[in-house]
Amino acid sequence: MSNEAIGRLVKIGLWKESTPWTGVTPTVWIPLTAAPNITQRVTKYEDESGIGRIETLCDKFVVKKMSETTMTWLARATSFWHVLLGTFGTVTSPSLVETGVYKHDFSVKNDNAHPSYTLVTENEVWQEESTYNLFNSLEVVAEVENPIIFTASTMGKAPWSTSGETVSYTKEEPFKVSWMVIKFADDITGLAWASETKVKSFNFSIEKNVIDITENGSLEPTSFHNQNITVTWDMELVYRDNTFQGYDLNGTTKAADMTITGTTLIGATEYNKLNFQFAQITFDEWERSDDNNGIVTQTMWFTATFSISDTSMITASLTNNQSGQY
Repeated sequence: MSNEAIGRLVKIGLWKESTPWTGVTPTVWIPLTAAPNITQRVTKYEDESGIGRIETLCDKFVVKKMSETTMTWLARATSFWHVLLGTFGTVTSPSLVETGVYKHDFSVKNDNAHPSYTLVTENEVWQEESTYNLFNSLEVVAEVENPIIFTASTMGKAPWSTSGETVSYTKEEPFKVSWMVIKFADDITGLAWASETKVKSFNFSIEKNVIDITENGSLEPTSFHNQNITVTWDMELVYRDNTFQGYDLNGTTKAADMTITGTTLIGATEYNKLNFQFAQITFDEWERSDDNNGIVTQTMWFTATFSISDTSMITASLTNNQSGQY
């Protein structure tokens, strides 16, 4: 019998590389909501040299090859660590919250050489590997009645056939929007005492603008580098007052905090927790819905900016039962 396979039989694993381009064995295999695919990107040169014929092309050959990968899955309490590290670039040593519970703090690595990852995909037809993958973007979608869903994209070396990788999944708790808390304050310090803002959705994206450096001597890039980082987001909530409309009109800046708490105890009193904190945001646009038959809602768009006083634009933390840096 032939080996045709549906998308959900595809598996994808990843692990951080100690040295870029030096492949490592993936030990984290992630259940995705869409079939993963390490997409090869091959650039070919079309030779239109005249050779005494009216036909346009006389040759076509490869001049560059690399890969891009897009992964969509639910934010889960353990594996999301790798997404955060790949996106932000830096993580501190885990701090003990209580017995068996640890907090991992992530911040933006202020250089153009963020951690790289080895990716491996496998199904009944093939197993292939790509090294030197840098996280290029992260989109987080938090809509009520759903879990937190994120889509991450990477750029890396061209895939090649491999074998012998062992696939193993671990049950993890997904973060649910129902337990998300959004806060706004004048600055980061004030977030601790700020009241909760009820929302219908809270979505944001981090763009790292990764590029490849391709030089003579190889068809593959010699390195990949993140460039400038931008963070944008949008939020929808029921229109009960004109507070946010005023922020937009007056060009007000705020600090913001997004925290999602799990529902299963992992210690004596603690739960899994995922947090994003924005030191300074600016309001780009505000609008109100115009459906005659619907509850009036308001939607606003923001841009995160770097706060000189806080030396930060965005940070993240993940609290779980992992005692090490994986």
